[in-house]
Amino acid sequence: MREFAPKGTERVPHPAIATSEHRGLPIEASMLRTLNQFAVDLIQIPSIEDLFWYVAQNVVGKLNFVDCVIYQANEEQSALRQVAAWGEKNPFGRNILNPLIIPFGRGITGQVAQTGKAMIVDDLLTDQNYIPDTRPARSEICVPLTFRGRVVGVIDSEHPEPGAFGDVELEILDTVAAMAGAKLELLAEAQRSAQRYRDLVASHDQLSQEISTRKALEARLFEARRLESIGKLTGRFAHEFNNLLTVVLGNLEIIEADPLSPVMRRSRPSRCSLGCPVPVGSIPRRRPSSCSGRSPNAASCPHVSTTSCCVASVASNSSAGWCTTRWWVRLRGSPAAC
Repeated sequence: MREFAPKGTERVPHPAIATSEHRGLPIEASMLRTLNQFAVDLIQIPSIEDLFWYVAQNVVGKLNFVDCVIYQANEEQSALRQVAAWGEKNPFGRNILNPLIIPFGRGITGQVAQTGKAMIVDDLLTDQNYIPDTRPARSEICVPLTFRGRVVGVIDSEHPEPGAFGDVELEILDTVAAMAGAKLELLAEAQRSAQRYRDLVASHDQLSQEISTRKALEARLFEARRLESIGKLTGRFAHEFNNLLTVVLGNLEIIEADPLSPVMRRSRPSRCSLGCPVPVGSIPRRRPSSCSGRSPNAASCPHVSTTSCCVASVASNSSAGWCTTRWWVRLRGSPAAC
């Protein structure tokens, strides 16, 4: 088993295992074309799931690897789950045969996820940490997928022959992992941008709703103030009108109480109930009375001597209602009529 530090540090091979770099697969033009196509297609990959399946099927699967399985770490950084595959683990489509979940620190992939260092095992029969999958293999290579200093996944490949992987395969998978990590950064930024956009849309909707609510409240407040102003104006007009009406009614009552006023003279009848003319100035005062069929007392009227009289009824309208006032009138040369 050989462990490899991240790029930029010295590689420390295991002393008991001879290197197999001289037996590694030669870099061909097809590999360069595959990596170049991967770099071009990275921009169009929309999600993490699509990225992992693309790496497994269209990159590692075309670089002369027998199989490939990509593990994704959970948020708690405690376990790895198989999320994409190529070879025997992937019978068709995007299906994985017997997907495994491996805790951090267990098996080859668990050690790589825990340490963050790539690892090559030339002979799995001598490694007790090996966890067999669908078919036992003899050699294995694992490269971590890092994002912002955290291990988010592992690229794993197995081979049925011992010592099948060397520095060439390690460099290829390191390049693929670095490109995939850069795409993970772009996807994370796209997710943050989408989340910010959703937050802005939600804030805009909330602000629009608050503006609509405020406008409705302002309209209701304006209507309430308008009605209040109309009520105050109407009450003031009613108060002023009542004052004027009180003055008018008071003056009318004073006029009606004076029988010699011009208004009462105009409302006085010119003839009595028997048709007798009532001369002007013959009524010095009014005297309420009831007709008893007899002549009134001569002392009660200065114009009456020995003759009879009649009663003229004058109706007047006052604030108390309709009332009838009888006037004693001297009739010269007329027989007694009352």
